[in-house]
Amino acid sequence: MRGTLIVSILAVCVWPVGAQEPFVLSFESGLAAGVAEPLEAAQVTLVASEQGQAAEFGPFSRLAYAPPPFLTEGFDIRLCVRHEQSLPDLHYREIVYLYHETPDGKNRLCLQKRGGTDYILFSMSDGTGRAKGAAFAGNWFALKSPPLQWPAGTWHELRLIADRVRGQAALYVDGAPVVAAEGTQFPQALGDRLWLGSLAGRSGLQGRIDDVSILPVEGEGR
Repeated sequence: MRGTLIVSILAVCVWPVGAQEPFVLSFESGLAAGVAEPLEAAQVTLVASEQGQAAEFGPFSRLAYAPPPFLTEGFDIRLCVRHEQSLPDLHYREIVYLYHETPDGKNRLCLQKRGGTDYILFSMSDGTGRAKGAAFAGNWFALKSPPLQWPAGTWHELRLIADRVRGQAALYVDGAPVVAAEGTQFPQALGDRLWLGSLAGRSGLQGRIDDVSILPVEGEGR
């Protein structure tokens, strides 16, 4: 199933010669694996997965990379995740899969499960203090999945697509679209760290991540 999903994503996001390079992590050759070396890496273990190796995160793991420059224009983010406990058993734990923020804290991008919730949240802000889209919290443009009941030890795919030009964003879980919205809010600037498995080194994932890709959005009108 996961191989089929890879093909579907590549069919949608085809970038022309000379376009921005995608950010790809398969962990087959280590933590660099197709992108630059991580800016920070601590207490992340490579373990066997369905198709090779995955990165395992614990309470004190830290893994950060330089963000791809196209993040402020549009992106197609995909990653596979696994927890050794069922998601309902992790109900009161905050789980951060991906996080990015500028030094002033005004431009953010986050994929997480908040403590006390059963859904996956994708949110981003542009520093204006005004939210736009179908659903939001505070000044964050946000998309929420339906409640999830992932069993322990199972892999799941999270994918989010956001396009500044089209003013659209969508969240997918295991290949199925679960929520979409339209709006004009989009991060205006980049910070120096794109975190995997934590919020700036805090709120650890305590699980596994594999097959991470961040692709530029290409297509008609671009």
